[in-house]
Amino acid sequence: MENRQYDRYNGNYNYEAYNKTAYELNDIQKEDSKIIPLEQNINYTKRIDYIEFSSKERDIVNYPSPSQYVVNLPREFKNITTVEIVAAVIPDQNNVLQEPYLLLQINELTDIISSNDSAMSNSFAILHMSRPTIPGYFIQVDKKTFEHVILRYHTPKASLSKLTVSITDLYGNPFNFGSDSPAPLKALQNMFVLRITTLEKNRDSLARRNVSY
Repeated sequence: MENRQYDRYNGNYNYEAYNKTAYELNDIQKEDSKIIPLEQNINYTKRIDYIEFSSKERDIVNYPSPSQYVVNLPREFKNITTVEIVAAVIPDQNNVLQEPYLLLQINELTDIISSNDSAMSNSFAILHMSRPTIPGYFIQVDKKTFEHVILRYHTPKASLSKLTVSITDLYGNPFNFGSDSPAPLKALQNMFVLRITTLEKNRDSLARRNVSY
C-alpha cells in the first residue's frame, strides 16, 4: 500500500487496505505496559539467573506476617522470557501438613495456571509438601509438583524489579504459620528459588568493513 495519509473524503480510497495496515502497525500485545517487542536486526543471547528470596529479609514493620511480603530484587531484570520455581522451603508449623496444598502467589507473575478456581488461577505455583525429616522444623516442597510448570512470555516481559509474595491456603487466604514476634523467628520463615531466563543484546563487536576513500 502507498505511504499516504488517510483521506476520509476520497470515495476511491482503499479503506480495507488502510485498516489492515493500521491494525498491523498498532497491534497491541497483552499487558502492553509490561512487555516489549524485541528490536529488529539485533542478535540476542539467553541468560539464566537464579533469584532467591526469603521472608526473613522482609520489611517487618510493613509486613509482620511471613506469609505476605514484598521483595525488592538486587537488580532489574529485563527482556524476560521464562520464570520457574526450582526450590522452596516452608516451616512445619500450625498443622500445615493438614492442608491438601498451599498456593504461592506473586502479583508480578500471573497467568500460568488455568482454572475455574480463582485462588488457583491467581497463583504462580502449587505447593505440595513433603514430610519433614524432623516434625516441627522445615518442609521441602515437593518439586514434582512444579518442575514442568514454566511461565513463558512469547513477547518478553519488559522488566521485573520486585516480587509481591503471598503464601495462601486453597481458598486464597494467607496461611498463618504463627505469631512472628519478635520477628523474624527462624522457625516461621520460608524461602524460594526462581530460575529466570532473559534475553540480552549480543555485544559482540561488529566485523570490520571495507571502506573506500
